[in-house]
Amino acid sequence: MIDGRLMWVVVFAFISIFFADAAYGAWYAGADLSFMKRKISLGSPYNKDVDEIHSGGGVALGALLHRNLGVEISYRYLGTVSERSPSCPPGLRCGAIIGPNTLYQVSISTYSLSLVPRLPLNEHISLYGKAGASFYDVSAKGAVVNMADSSFSYGVGMEFGLKGPLFLRIEYDKLSSDIRGVSMGVAYSPD
Repeated sequence: MIDGRLMWVVVFAFISIFFADAAYGAWYAGADLSFMKRKISLGSPYNKDVDEIHSGGGVALGALLHRNLGVEISYRYLGTVSERSPSCPPGLRCGAIIGPNTLYQVSISTYSLSLVPRLPLNEHISLYGKAGASFYDVSAKGAVVNMADSSFSYGVGMEFGLKGPLFLRIEYDKLSSDIRGVSMGVAYSPD
C-alpha cells in the first residue's frame, strides 16, 4: 500500500515534469550505487546504537524547470544490518520488542523530493545542490520494529557529460540526522 506522503511526492514530480522547460533537456532518469553511514538506535532497554557504513542503490527521476533549477524524486535502498540483541537487563521485560539474544535484521529505505539548483561550468560539467524532504522506512525482521519518519535533506554533487545522452553523477547526501553518504551513478537524458 502506498503511503499518503509518497503519493503526493509522485504527484508533485509528475506535475513538475509537465512544466519542465523542453529547451533544457526536460527530464532525466538515473541509477546509482551508494555508500551510506547510518546510525540506528535500539533505545531502551538495550541502549545500543548501530553505526555502520553499508552499500545500497537507488533510482532517480528529475526534470529541469529552468537552466539553473530542477526537481528530483528519488528512492534509495540503504541495505540491511544483522545484529544480535544483547541480553535483557535484570528486572525488565524485553521480549515484547526484541527478545534477548535474538538475531534480527534492520532494513532502511528512503524516498526523497528535492529542488535541485544547478550551476553549469561548461557544456559537459555542472555543479548542483539538493534541498528537500526525505521520507524513510525502518523495518526489522525478527523484531517488532517498524518506523517511518521524514526529515529535511540536502546534498551537493557534480555531473559530467558522457557520450550521447548519458552523464555521470557523483554526490554527497545527508538524508537525515542519522543517514549520510556518497553515491555515484549514471543518468540518461534525451536530447
